Amino acid sequence: MAFVFTCPNCQAETKVADSFAGQVGPCVRCGKQVFVARPQIEDSANPEDANQNASGLALLLLLAGLVFFGTVGTLIYIVVVPQVYQQREQAVHDRTRQRLLQIGLALRSYHDAYGSFPPATTYDANGKPLHSWRVLILPQLGYSELYRRYDLDQPWDSEQNSLLAFEMPQEYASAYDTAAIANGEPSFYVITGKGSAFPIKGSRKAEEILDDLADTVLVAETISYGFSWLEPRDIRLARLEPQINGSSGHSFASQSPRGPQVLTAAGEVRTLRLDAPAEAITAMATIDGGEPIDWKAVAVD
Repeated sequence: MAFVFTCPNCQAETKVADSFAGQVGPCVRCGKQVFVARPQIEDSANPEDANQNASGLALLLLLAGLVFFGTVGTLIYIVVVPQVYQQREQAVHDRTRQRLLQIGLALRSYHDAYGSFPPATTYDANGKPLHSWRVLILPQLGYSELYRRYDLDQPWDSEQNSLLAFEMPQEYASAYDTAAIANGEPSFYVITGKGSAFPIKGSRKAEEILDDLADTVLVAETISYGFSWLEPRDIRLARLEPQINGSSGHSFASQSPRGPQVLTAAGEVRTLRLDAPAEAITAMATIDGGEPIDWKAVAVD
């Protein structure tokens, strides 16, 4: 290859072969001895161009990072977040179920001790409601000290008993209702009335339940409407809404996305479907209708 050499004496430009680079010889024009140096290759890059290139590269890297982390973030949102939500929801569901199971064990223990389930409500001589079943089973539920502080000789809303209004055991609250315990408002109610496991007055033995125990509901989850856990108030069978999440306070209801949970006379807990058939809701609330319950069609677990 050749390059153009400029004589430093006469400024004549001569095309010189690569082999002469670094040698001394006469200029072909002026004849003076000159050192043939290879011309330096000038960097034609403009500093501003270099800055622009650097800025462009930085922007490209930034965009690539945004795309990468955006993709990772999207995957986390799509894959991880739903899993975390499901795990948390499952934990809340399990806590609610466990609380109902504890109530079931307490009811069975009371039945073993007294020969029947507790009355839904006790009354004074004048027929005034005095106490709720929730108070009567406190010793069986593990709250003997709380039970001792409750005065059975006074009505539930007396000055002394009202002091316990905000000491509701957690077993009476659905884990889906985060304010229930603090407010002292129960989430679980028995079904009362003629044909139910809890008559309006008096108590009932398990042997009086003619339907399959596994098909008969004793306690149901519902949404609290501001009633104290001490108040003898429950779901009336005659007013039971044959739909899930009704609006009257006499329905099986829950804040759970799955549906409300119920405790059967067999000690099992079921989660009712949001679209549970009306006839099944009514049937499971009675003790002698003779209707078998197809739980696969009625419950999600």
